[in-house]
Amino acid sequence: SYQYQRTGSWPAMYNTMKHGSLPNPRTRQSLWTVKQDQPHLFAGRVSSTGESEGPPGFHDCDRQGFLHNKEKALYWEKDTGKLSWHDAAAGEYRDYREGETLNVKFCGGASVRQGKAEGEAKPQAPKHVVIPDLHRVAQALKTDLSHLDKPSAMTAVYGTGPSPGGVSVEVAARVVHEKLIKRLAAYRSEWSDE
Repeated sequence: SYQYQRTGSWPAMYNTMKHGSLPNPRTRQSLWTVKQDQPHLFAGRVSSTGESEGPPGFHDCDRQGFLHNKEKALYWEKDTGKLSWHDAAAGEYRDYREGETLNVKFCGGASVRQGKAEGEAKPQAPKHVVIPDLHRVAQALKTDLSHLDKPSAMTAVYGTGPSPGGVSVEVAARVVHEKLIKRLAAYRSEWSDE
């Protein structure tokens, strides 16, 4: 709690509150106003030699002209400021795509009603999986999906076909979303429509 000395008169107390030790109720500024008024704070750190060290968390690496962030597994190009990542499967560096937050909400649900014809065995009921926020599930699986737009959701229905065999419905409902999230996390560039 903040304390101030009572001076007795209202104008004196007002001046103490306004200019004294009490905080101004509007002490936070919008980030864009700070960026507009003080662009040097957002230009990147400058080392003692005068060359830019890049964004926080990026350090020198073996790759010439780049800085590396080990935590995010990203490379920052000093000349252009572009981010890239190493695709180990292809053995090459690819442009990194940063996900956008869209002004969209996902509302979804599922229900099952199953009947059977007379004389037939009751078929196995289909299972459904609804994940309204893939980013939250990825966080629980310790996987980074920051390159995908938010919100990202998944809706799936698993059932048995006319031919016997294959993976059971329960196994598919438990495992497929984990495999999907790992696959989405493995490719961090722009996804094509193909």
